[in-house]
Amino acid sequence: MLLKDLLKELRESRGLNKQELANKVDISRSYISTIESGKVEKPTKKTLMKIAYVFDPDGEQNIYSVLLEASGYDTKNSKEEYRNYLNEMNANFQETKKFNGEILSGMKYRVNKHDNSVVFLDKPYMNILWLLEQEDFRVYLGYEDDEFFIDDNGTPFSKPLELDDEDKNNLLFQVRNFQSNLLLMKKSLKNKIDIDELTIDSKEYTLIFDLLNNRINDKNELISKLAIINKEREIFNAKEYHEEINKAIEDQDAIKLQRLVRITTINELKKYLSEQK
Repeated sequence: MLLKDLLKELRESRGLNKQELANKVDISRSYISTIESGKVEKPTKKTLMKIAYVFDPDGEQNIYSVLLEASGYDTKNSKEEYRNYLNEMNANFQETKKFNGEILSGMKYRVNKHDNSVVFLDKPYMNILWLLEQEDFRVYLGYEDDEFFIDDNGTPFSKPLELDDEDKNNLLFQVRNFQSNLLLMKKSLKNKIDIDELTIDSKEYTLIFDLLNNRINDKNELISKLAIINKEREIFNAKEYHEEINKAIEDQDAIKLQRLVRITTINELKKYLSEQK
């Protein structure tokens, strides 16, 4: 297929006009027109890479190679070239963190959970709500039970379970309910965490104030109050720990007391002691 026909077919398959494609590729609309009219038969490889990225952002469809072939280029190293281009795109993002508010909000990207690599998309496909609300694409939910396609060689393939409008609306209703409950739960959890943190801070400051003013009568009372703040401590009965607290009280050093109150492990205590020498 000639490049002019291939580009037009790709563009129309995604429902893009020439200006929209030009914006995505970062070239002029007139240049897209010259390619589709056949006046430009061999754009640069860089331009073809940008075009391929619009239609094949993860390289699975090998569109870059097809564009190269249609332009008269040698395709021998095309897969490696395009993979390097994709790696460069992702590396630039990882280095510059170019996600602005608009991009984040638009959700037109896919982020790999394992290595945080990013693929930019033309639609927010990873947004479940968008998928159920949009009307341009068919939506599937796994496969039908005991339903198969049989190809010309007699090989059976599972038949996808397609959702009709009523199915999508029913699922959308359930997803929205789940979303509402999830938001409420997250809000409640955040409020609880904030309250817990404030409570701990309040108890910590109260304990330090009481220590500075000699309101703690003995070691057991101190241990009890420390346990209220954080009972997961290894140093409750460490002699050196209580000695350092007494020194900080004598010096009226609130900063040291705060640090000592926050120490919970033997290693933290050893580090503190080594710094005091």
